[in-house]
Amino acid sequence: MVVLLLALSVAWVLQGRLREARRQLETVAAMEEHHIEVWLGERWASAGLSGTSFPQAELYQAWRTEGDEVALDRLFVRLRQFAEAGGFANVALLDQGLDLVWSAEPLTVDLSAVARAHWPAGAEPGSQAFLETDWHGPSDPMVGVAVALPTEGSEAAPVVVYTLMADDMLTRALRAWAGTNPPMRVIVFRATAAGLEGLADTSGAVSGAFESWSMPWSHDTAPAVRLAREELEPGASAVGPDDRGVPVLVAGGTVGALGWYFVVERERARVWATVVPTVALAAVIAALAFVAAAAGLARLGDRQALLAELAASGARAQRSAALTLLQAVSDASPDAIFAKDLEGRYTLVNSAAAAFAGLAPDEMIGRDDSGIVSADEFERLREHERCVAREGRVMTFEETVSLPLGQRIFQASKGPLRDGSGNVFGIYGIARDVTESLSAQRTIEEQARALQRQVEELERFNSAFVDREIAMVELKRQVNAAMRALGRLEPYDLGDVDADEDQGA
Repeated sequence: MVVLLLALSVAWVLQGRLREARRQLETVAAMEEHHIEVWLGERWASAGLSGTSFPQAELYQAWRTEGDEVALDRLFVRLRQFAEAGGFANVALLDQGLDLVWSAEPLTVDLSAVARAHWPAGAEPGSQAFLETDWHGPSDPMVGVAVALPTEGSEAAPVVVYTLMADDMLTRALRAWAGTNPPMRVIVFRATAAGLEGLADTSGAVSGAFESWSMPWSHDTAPAVRLAREELEPGASAVGPDDRGVPVLVAGGTVGALGWYFVVERERARVWATVVPTVALAAVIAALAFVAAAAGLARLGDRQALLAELAASGARAQRSAALTLLQAVSDASPDAIFAKDLEGRYTLVNSAAAAFAGLAPDEMIGRDDSGIVSADEFERLREHERCVAREGRVMTFEETVSLPLGQRIFQASKGPLRDGSGNVFGIYGIARDVTESLSAQRTIEEQARALQRQVEELERFNSAFVDREIAMVELKRQVNAAMRALGRLEPYDLGDVDADEDQGA
């Protein structure tokens, strides 16, 4: 009887650990998807500024129509500055026919062919698109953010292409979950006719050691294939073989608007290995129970108490392992990561969140945001949290708060925490400090608006100048006519003006 109870208890603990590991992977996958979405969105917005940059378009037109090489050099300088400010690896310029004019760095792909595949009839002024390239290694450009300059007077416009490298995306968009036990592997891939192809980190910590990765469609039980076939919902976890045939726990999602996918995975055997201490504890308890039963003390109530203690010990061990893992995951991120109960009190906080508040992580556990931010800001944050708990879904907010470091702007994604019955018992949050990036973006936008105002003012000045010249010519004609009527010589020679008008007519 005791052996049967031990076997059932071990199976219960293993399945519980498996469920907990799947929930943790789903949480990490949601964080990864958020990081990728934000990172790609920032790149898209930065590149899009060229689509409203009339100064860039004017420099290009000066070179094309007047052969002004100085204007072309100034355009190259501006494009380099835009690329550096936007965090791009390279920038290239294509003419109206989408032929390559210039590239800041040597190219390994034919951007002209890629652009023509997307815009076979040429690009409309101000249009924007992701251009997917053929990438097979970490140092290959995996995508170009193409923007057509806002030129006038032609059906097609020149195009600026800002490129992103595969390793750059993996190291910046994905987060390194260093110190997790067991470690995770992150894979980014896309679907092709032959199957799946992409890149996988070989270190388990997204540290920059990447290798090519592929999987044929015939591996139809693999979670990555099921995700690409839309048989597995983004964000949901699954168990199945990886590309090596090893059983793994997997959760994944989509890569922004690119139509690619990513997964985070752990080997199932290594997950089960983390419950060895709990199984050993169960064996000790079972042995003690056997001795007690042999001595005639194994009454029904004692057996029930034994099972309750075993379950409680297993639950405590799982909770301890889960909290240790979650703390290690969150401390590896530069973003503020936290969890709160429904009263707004912190139950988990990482080092980055505590640093923003000017406190140690232990000092924040059990307290809310009152005293950290102003009363108005506190109430606004609480309303966001109550809204997430009420709606029961992940929501993103832009939150401005006054902290010891000064006023900061955060892009915060907050979601509900649920118990085993699906009831919301708290909320989690991932907040990124976007103060500097927003400030830089708004500065560039203001500069673009100021330049546009200057262009409009010059146009008004030119119009007024032309109107004045026309009025002066007409006045001279009237004076000449009056002198002819008096039989005198015409004081103004308008022969060139009249000849120009006759030629124009």
